[in-house]
Parts: sequence; C-alpha cells; structure tokens
Amino acid sequence: MKPVLDVDYITVIRKELPKVNGKRKRETIWECPYYVVWQNMHTRYKNISDKPCYRELEICADWYYLSKFKGWMETQDWKGKALDKDLLGNGKLYSPETCCFISPKINVFISDKQKNINGLKGIIFQKDRNNYPWQAQIMDLFTGKQTNLGRFTTAMEAHLAWKAKKHEYACRLAEPIVDSRIKHALMTRYI
Repeated sequence: MKPVLDVDYITVIRKELPKVNGKRKRETIWECPYYVVWQNMHTRYKNISDKPCYRELEICADWYYLSKFKGWMETQDWKGKALDKDLLGNGKLYSPETCCFISPKINVFISDKQKNINGLKGIIFQKDRNNYPWQAQIMDLFTGKQTNLGRFTTAMEAHLAWKAKKHEYACRLAEPIVDSRIKHALMTRYI
C-alpha cells in the first residue's frame, strides 16, 4: 500500500530561488509538522532494505493516511520529541498502540547501545583482576560520565548491578512524565 496524502491543505511551502549555474533551486519556507513525521516514518519503511534493523517494519493500515496519523498525533505531546516504536512496542510496528513521542534524552537512554557480552549489557571482563574479573559500568544519565558500579565474580552479577542502576534511572526519568503508558513502560523496562 502506498501512503495517501488525504488532507485538504498544502503540506510544504517552498520558494523558488534564482538559477545558479543553470539550475533552479527551491528553499523550504514551511512544512506541516504532522506531514514531516508521517513522511519520515514512511521513508524508513520504504528503505527497509538499507538497514537490517528496519527489515521487519510494518505500518498499521490507518497510518498510510496522513489524515488519520495527524488525528492521532494531535492527541499526543509531540513538540520537541521523536516518534518512537520501541518503548511501548516490539520495535517493529508503527501504530497508535505501539508508538509514542519521547524526548531525545529518553530516546538515547532506551537505545542501550552499550557493549553486549553473551547477551549481557553493562559489563566488562578484565582477566587480571583475580577473583573479581567482571566490572559493571553505566553512562551516568545526569552527568554524562562513565560510572563504575563495582567489581563482581560473575558476568551475571555485574549485569544485574547494571540493570538495577538502569531501573533507578528509568524511574527518575519517568517521574515528570504525564503519559501513563510511557511512565509505566519506563518503570518496568529494566525489572
């Protein structure tokens, strides 16, 4: 199915600029914010072969229509935030039930791009540390600095220390959030 631009207003206003080297250029003066988010979502979906993480993406039938997506987006707290399909869903489906708008700070926080050793995050192995070769580390959410959480005898102990700290940060991030779906998802993500 192709995206359907079914709104009764202009979504983008551009101004023609003078020709440069025989080529005409245009400058965007205004873009409908609903259209921009909707178009970016469809562009990701259209380019699924470019990135492995997008290969299993789906968009719900309603969101092929800009008018229906816009109706949903108007009910959301979206200004200064990004459309996210990972926090509430499995990261594969764009739909009203699986999507929300989150701040850049929360987006970075849930991306979990830390090293992964045997499926465990937040751990480092240092063989020269005798009985405590595993160290737990986390990027401090509030200072932006790498923080050591202690040394442990097993990888699982170190990972659980990292997970406990992630949970603590998630709860702190959730405190000011009004949307109960986002608050709940954050508070239960690292339990």
